[in-house]
Amino acid sequence: MAPISGSFENTGVGFSEEVTTRAEEIERWLAEKSVAKYAVIAKRELEKFQKTIQESVNVKDYKGLDGEKMLEKFLEVATEGKVEDVLYLVGGMEMSDRPERDWARVVRSVRMGMQGKDRRGVWGTLISRDSLKLVIEGDGDGEGGGGRAQSEYLVGVIPMKKRAPHFNGLTAVRFSMVNTEKGWRVELPALLGFANEASDRLNRLVSRGSKWRDSTKVKRFGGKFDQLHQQTKAKTHDELLKSLLEDLEKGALLDFTKRFFREKKEEKKDDKKKKNRDPWDDHVDEFVKRKTERIEEAVELWGKLRSKDGKGGLVVEKVVEDKELVMAVLRSQNEVSEKMENFVFVWFLEEEGEWVVVPGGDFPGTDVVSEEQSERAAKISEEFAKGLEEARLQRVEELVSLVEADLVGGNALGEAEALKLVKDWRAALKVLKMEEVFQRSSVAMKIEDPEEFLSEMGLIAEIVAGAKVEDQELGVKSSGRFVGVSLMVDEGGDERGCPLVIVAPTKSGHRVLVDVDIQLETNKGLMLLNEEVLEGLGDQWPEADVKALAELRDWHQKVAKPAWAKWDEENSGQED
Repeated sequence: MAPISGSFENTGVGFSEEVTTRAEEIERWLAEKSVAKYAVIAKRELEKFQKTIQESVNVKDYKGLDGEKMLEKFLEVATEGKVEDVLYLVGGMEMSDRPERDWARVVRSVRMGMQGKDRRGVWGTLISRDSLKLVIEGDGDGEGGGGRAQSEYLVGVIPMKKRAPHFNGLTAVRFSMVNTEKGWRVELPALLGFANEASDRLNRLVSRGSKWRDSTKVKRFGGKFDQLHQQTKAKTHDELLKSLLEDLEKGALLDFTKRFFREKKEEKKDDKKKKNRDPWDDHVDEFVKRKTERIEEAVELWGKLRSKDGKGGLVVEKVVEDKELVMAVLRSQNEVSEKMENFVFVWFLEEEGEWVVVPGGDFPGTDVVSEEQSERAAKISEEFAKGLEEARLQRVEELVSLVEADLVGGNALGEAEALKLVKDWRAALKVLKMEEVFQRSSVAMKIEDPEEFLSEMGLIAEIVAGAKVEDQELGVKSSGRFVGVSLMVDEGGDERGCPLVIVAPTKSGHRVLVDVDIQLETNKGLMLLNEEVLEGLGDQWPEADVKALAELRDWHQKVAKPAWAKWDEENSGQED
């Protein structure tokens, strides 16, 4: 190691000028060697990185494309999950030509984003097959390798969910494109390029680049969509329904949207004066806005019908024909709603012998169909909804077996069988299959308000479905007619809960008591809630049953507390 003049360890050594000069030469030599070694490693890694891109990407697909077409390709391959193509399009093969860019950040943003692991979760919405994307306008010209050096493009994004990270319904995202010697390349907007930054920093960067004008221009989405995509009609409403179900099964959002009603604009006298005006200037007329709203409604309907596992899961509950209008009622078993099952009304309209989908929810409004047609449709849906309400409450009574009606008999289920029942019950909650959940569920006391009961079960299912960590089984114990299963579960965010799941005998077999909520008492509030549950049961249940549950409660505290304390110690103080 080279001597360090002036250090405490070398006090009194008295370095001569010759020694100091020699030390400086050694330090300079070491620095040069270090830089040279780093340069060799960096070059080797860059060559390996670019070789991977070269072997994965068909460069011919991008040769000669102008800026707009190249951006469309970027959106296409990103949606298809082609990571190497995305890296190619952001300039992965030209890193040496543009050393001023923070390539480490760009590559990390792409890789993390394409895996859905970016810290702010924005990539997932943009590249999702369930988001509709369209280049609204741009100022590019010419083919790659010539023309202007840089161009701006406005992209409109309609996410399946109205609220997603940094996407609130129809959202404008502005892209810059750089024209290199090898063609146009995408500059990641701040929304994507800094998606791993802290939330406040990303908000500042995005707001700095956003403009009020973009939020107005993006409303031209519907007009541009109609220009690019021809409407798809069906010969019969049966054929149209079949096509919609196939679109949902395949995840073909674009095909789904092309089947929707399109308003035909009647030319007015004032329109003739505007013919010389660029139809895509700053002004967005009401006609174009309505077109955009139609497409937003189509994507919203897609979100209601599209199952979380992407495999459809839809059942045609009923089809009602009424002259040129048809109502199809679709039911999904994979979605949670206060109505236990998600019934969605889809309306079809006949236009000159062909059929299209019309937006409108429960019934289409007068902005799409005539007032007389809308009134007829409203009557049809109201009659169905009335029958649905009665059938829904009856189904709750059929599915949920009351322990209250069977207090006099029944033995405890075997502990292994009880654990399996609880696992199956939690698994059904995880994938939101509510009928299967209710077939394994029971209640300790009569349901007074079915609406509230279904709503609470929906909330439980959403928490379980959103869990990222598997349930941890802490123990199983029998007491009286009951079996308790002690769990530690992911309750969302950084929270863990420790519920005691009770399995009890009923007239329909052994089931999970969904309204007997006993938790690990990590604070006084939870202890009081547990006591309230047992006191409530004590007013209606035999003393032996209440004592059995109290025994399981005490056992659960002893089993769950060490596991929860260990987790709490390991995770306390951690930040996002």
